[in-house]
Amino acid sequence: MKQSGFAPHRFSLKSGAKRDLPSATFSDSLKSGAGFTLILRRAQDKRGFTLIEMLIVVAIIGLLSSVILVGLGDVRKDARDTRRISDIRQIQNQVEIYYSGQQSYPPDIYELSGTPFDPVANPETGEFYKYAYERLSQNSFLLGACLEGKRPVGISHVSQDFQNGISNYGEGCNCSDASNMVYCVKS
Repeated sequence: MKQSGFAPHRFSLKSGAKRDLPSATFSDSLKSGAGFTLILRRAQDKRGFTLIEMLIVVAIIGLLSSVILVGLGDVRKDARDTRRISDIRQIQNQVEIYYSGQQSYPPDIYELSGTPFDPVANPETGEFYKYAYERLSQNSFLLGACLEGKRPVGISHVSQDFQNGISNYGEGCNCSDASNMVYCVKS
């Protein structure tokens, strides 16, 4: 395309193609009046996004984030249940170590240092729930926790009930519940 005040100039690109470039300087184009047209064309080429395009993008992002957050809810429950099972095993090891030194199980597991709490806090008090522990005799104990989901397959479990039940994270359950949403160990 030829514009007034510009003389085409050819140069060679690396690929071998040729392209027209104006040989006049910018000040020459302003003198001839063609520069104003060039500036207007550049302004028209640099358009932004329309409001509708922006709303569509925001709606898509909102939809994707809500789908992801809904999916993360189940993952978080599974993670808390995995932590509960791990905590019960840790407490079981602590109690066995206590037994090897004292020749009896402790009356309360929270008298031992480093005993973990349930990962969910009481919404009213802000304190973390305790795991259920019952010393059956000097040589036997029962330890358990309610789970938010089903107990994973392959995890060994005892079904002897606590006298007062289990109430960690605000839910009530007992070791013999048929729902498989409980984990208990006994020694």
